[in-house]
Amino acid sequence: MSRLSTSNPVISATHSSDSSAVALSSNTAASSKTASTSLSSSKATSSRSSAGTSSGMTSAGEPLSPLASLVGVGLSSEEQTVKQIPYSWFGQFFKQSECAVKFDAGGLTLTSLNQNRFFTINPASTNPHSVGKAVKNTVENNDNEIDNDRETALQFNWQQLDRPSAFHWSFFGYLLNFKAGKQTYCVPFLSYRAKSQFSDDMAVFWAKANQDRLCKLVSRIEHAISSEYPRQSRVNQINARVAREYARWFPWSRERSLNLSEELRAALTKLKQFKAWTSQDIANTCEQYIQRQLLQYKIFFDSVESNPLTDKQRRACVIDDNNNLLLAGAGTGKTSVMVGRAGYLIKSGQAIADDILLLAYGKVAAKELDERIQLKLGPLLTSNKDDQALGATGVRDIRASTFHSLGMHIITEVEGVRPKLSAWANDEKAKNNWVNDTLASLVKDKRYCKRLLTFFSDHFHIEMSSFYFENEKDQSDYLSANEIQTYNGEKVKRFPERQIANWLYRQGIEYRYDALYQHKQSDKGTRPYLSNFYLPQYDLYIDYFDIDETGAVPLFIDNDSYHDSIDRRRKLHQDNQTQYVELYYHQHSQGQLLKHLSKALTKCKVKRAPVDDEALLAKLRELGVIDKLVKLFSQAISLYKGSCLDDSALAERLSMSANQVQTDAAFTLLKPMIKAYRAHLKSSGEIDFEDMIAKAIQYLDQGRFVSPWRYIMVDEFQDISEPRARLIRALRDSTYRVSKEKPAEDQKSAGSSKDKTKATSPVKSTRSASLFCVGDDWQAIYRFSGADVQLTTEFEHYFGPVTKTHLDLTFRFNSRIGDVATRFVTQNPMQLKKSVESFTKGNKSSVSIVKGKSANKQADETNINESKREKSALTDTLDSIAGLLTKSKRETDVKPTVYLLARYWFLLPDSQALLKLNQHYSSFTIECQSFHAAKGKEADYVIITGLTTGMHGFPSQRSTPPVLEALLPEEEDFKFAEERRLFYVALTRAKHKVYLLAGKNNVSPFVDEIAQLCRTRR
Repeated sequence: MSRLSTSNPVISATHSSDSSAVALSSNTAASSKTASTSLSSSKATSSRSSAGTSSGMTSAGEPLSPLASLVGVGLSSEEQTVKQIPYSWFGQFFKQSECAVKFDAGGLTLTSLNQNRFFTINPASTNPHSVGKAVKNTVENNDNEIDNDRETALQFNWQQLDRPSAFHWSFFGYLLNFKAGKQTYCVPFLSYRAKSQFSDDMAVFWAKANQDRLCKLVSRIEHAISSEYPRQSRVNQINARVAREYARWFPWSRERSLNLSEELRAALTKLKQFKAWTSQDIANTCEQYIQRQLLQYKIFFDSVESNPLTDKQRRACVIDDNNNLLLAGAGTGKTSVMVGRAGYLIKSGQAIADDILLLAYGKVAAKELDERIQLKLGPLLTSNKDDQALGATGVRDIRASTFHSLGMHIITEVEGVRPKLSAWANDEKAKNNWVNDTLASLVKDKRYCKRLLTFFSDHFHIEMSSFYFENEKDQSDYLSANEIQTYNGEKVKRFPERQIANWLYRQGIEYRYDALYQHKQSDKGTRPYLSNFYLPQYDLYIDYFDIDETGAVPLFIDNDSYHDSIDRRRKLHQDNQTQYVELYYHQHSQGQLLKHLSKALTKCKVKRAPVDDEALLAKLRELGVIDKLVKLFSQAISLYKGSCLDDSALAERLSMSANQVQTDAAFTLLKPMIKAYRAHLKSSGEIDFEDMIAKAIQYLDQGRFVSPWRYIMVDEFQDISEPRARLIRALRDSTYRVSKEKPAEDQKSAGSSKDKTKATSPVKSTRSASLFCVGDDWQAIYRFSGADVQLTTEFEHYFGPVTKTHLDLTFRFNSRIGDVATRFVTQNPMQLKKSVESFTKGNKSSVSIVKGKSANKQADETNINESKREKSALTDTLDSIAGLLTKSKRETDVKPTVYLLARYWFLLPDSQALLKLNQHYSSFTIECQSFHAAKGKEADYVIITGLTTGMHGFPSQRSTPPVLEALLPEEEDFKFAEERRLFYVALTRAKHKVYLLAGKNNVSPFVDEIAQLCRTRR
């Protein structure tokens, strides 16, 4: 819907019987200069203009009917009549001419553009705001000069005028104003009856000349909103175009006195309707399109899957805004929508395979989607002769891709050769070995070695003060979960105790942790006194107390009892004359703890024999700390590269770390390793997975790769990272730039890929790409790998305006499971609010908590054939399931499945134990899955184990190392937000029933919460 060009007016030389001139002023100096320059053009310019006039075309190639050539060219006598607008008495006196403007159906001519009675104005000095100033011009032709007496006329066809000319009253006569292109023209001193005599005629001539343009615009809009989904970008374009056209026609066209055709008035009525569009009108237009498509392709949607698609699944297939987000609950059939949408686009002729890009999270998901498309769409789109040609190119070539394979494709297209993938990309063990070897090389540098030892002593763990916890058990669970230990391998009760122990070890001072007091304790009925540290060589005791500078203690400690116990210890040491050192939390918080300790031990004449760095490193290897560091650094390298941040952005990210000192210490150790890693890849000519994404983004941003895909569809969007989202956005915007800048026939060749440009698409290729993302923020569980759930919950902030649709009918779990799982996950107020209804209604409790003496792996490995032996909670549960299946009548020969799920793989039965379980329970199939591995899968029954607290408890209380935390998306404020979503995933794998195995002690808080939800059923 391009606008008509607003070319400069045509200048033609005409003879006049008098030497009078018409005044013309421009709205800007530049415009005046342009007009003046055109009037004083060379002979060649004059010849070209005359040629253009005689041919009936403007210099821009637009149709022009000069006044002299209009006679007899299919026009009425009224239209053929040239009308003249005279000057007022002042105009005739000043301009020495009677006629100012001539006009007819072909356009208007400004005459008398010569000097006035009194003076001549230099064209270059014409004031754009002045009125009544003349321009003197000399025009030459190829053979001889035309006299100065010869008048130069300025001609316009009606299509060059932005809107009809307007008359404005003034004392010396009417002013005639109009705008052509970017220039505004004003003709002064017209007759006092000019408006009443000529205004309507000029408006009608302008309307007839511009009627075709308006009618075509209206027709295009009507076609656009009926033949394609009204995308937001298209609506914005229509609104902008309508607003421009509306300003040309209104309000003047409302005059009833104007003799406008019925066709034109109908077009104007529709233009007014478009101008008055509200958001509801747009929504109604979209809905009308959706309903037409649903009716037209009903047979397709009925048969594309084993069961007809639901109404909301069908709508998700049809709706095609610029940005589309489908929020699909667990088991609601999102894959069916991916398949159905791809098939619908091909079936409706909107796309061929080369226009569609399907992106899946991993190889397995991509392969499953490929197989599903071939299975479901292949026969359907080739079922009749009309679809065979379309189907052959429309199904076989549809391929789902992972983000990494997409990145590899883009890099290959740009560089002309497929890059070599590093062996480490698929071999984590080999990468860790390289990191280990590199670390061994780096520690040969004494400064690096000391930094590494300091990092272990002071920064390896995230320190949590006792004052942070609400109770002692939470503190104990945290320390246990994060395996807080010393050089000697002791598991301490508080962080400052670890610092004390490590300092003593490094100083070569022998100590015992939690040592029994060696002398008689007089107080009876009290617990034996255990000193935090005992130095046997010096019979010296060291105790650390959680007391701040105000004398306060943590919330879960009774202040009076705590201080009383300190007094008893002091008296005991005083009575037995034993050496005693007291240390406090406030000393630790101020960084003075070790200084006070060193000073006290010096006073007690404790000798030191510092352990050398080699011995300390050997100790760390013995404890397995070096292996943990290697894994940490390997993961940090991947996250660092995967973040796709430049140096300044990375520095800003690290500066925002909540644990700045620890982050800086870790990154100081990591920098030389990253440098070595990059050097290795460069020297070997290899790339890793992170390079695939980063280089693909770079080539798109540079314009070296232009996306050939018009429809980008992304599965499991809730697990996407920011760089991957950046890649998707770059693909979308790349296509948009091409659609704006290149002709339709050139766009397919804009991309480098030969295999992506061979087919001719039936689609209107000028449309920009649409983005279709499918996800469920309730199932976002991959933050540890860089996934950012806010890209889903705040989609529009990153991608722009979005149309959201929902799938809210699950075909997997029954309503009782759905009720508990939904209320559990939505305890987090940041999760998007949505309702998920179950196709299957449950009438019995479908979430059971099984408490027994044993709910762990070791008990599950009991020989199940020994009937006298006490059964574990697992075997009790399996017996229960077997009983249910015996009572029920199965209508299929397929064995039911039972999933054993846990937070960590090692908490599940091993392969031998699983084999025995399957042999014993032959009526169903038992499989083991971690919570993460179970995502996207389903079973008839689910048994969840490992629901304890502590080191390997759930929810996991393991803290993320600060250097990794700094490279990951911002953590949510809601406690255990991702662990809660992970449990939701586990709960919603079951079709019929979920069993939660819980011991009698150290039960997961999630179990207690589920129990409460079950008691308060909605």
